[in-house]
Amino acid sequence: METDNESPTNEHEKTGEEINQEVRVADNQEIHQEQQESIVLPPIADGPEGIGGWLILFAIGLIITPFRLAYGIITTLIPAVISLGTSDIHIPWLNTLVYGEIVINAGFALFSGLLLYYLFTKNSRFPQLVIIFLLSNVCFILLDLILAGQITGVQDTGMDSSSIRELLRSFIGAAIWVPYFIYSKRVKNTFVV
Repeated sequence: METDNESPTNEHEKTGEEINQEVRVADNQEIHQEQQESIVLPPIADGPEGIGGWLILFAIGLIITPFRLAYGIITTLIPAVISLGTSDIHIPWLNTLVYGEIVINAGFALFSGLLLYYLFTKNSRFPQLVIIFLLSNVCFILLDLILAGQITGVQDTGMDSSSIRELLRSFIGAAIWVPYFIYSKRVKNTFVV
């Protein structure tokens, strides 16, 4: 018969291995908690956020852009293609230039649609894509004016008041909005990674 004094271990007594196991579990839990705390994203910088302030003006212009481009294609470029097809005067590469304008303007309309999606979903790529959109628009208009002059052989072709106005509008727009999208606290707080 066994007596209570002869039991090899007491319930409250732990072996060295059990104590080491508990220490390892506690250390692992502490390390895991520290890792979770280090993953926490830094707080958003002080300042405005969301689609408001000056950003709302850009948003309104961006909403109008696809419609403005479609209107220009329908009222200016397609009639130009029709008149070039029925004209007795043949200027090499002019048809190609007009078709290119249609394709690139349609591309800009689609790109502005993508930008609208990124704007309203507050995608972090929106500011960079806006800068690309604005600068490529200036480059396209300038290149289009230069090519129109070279193709027709007349240096002031296409340099009418509407073409100059369009070039100035895009240049001034880029000069205002590119720095805004680079330096604005609202943009940085709204379109975070």
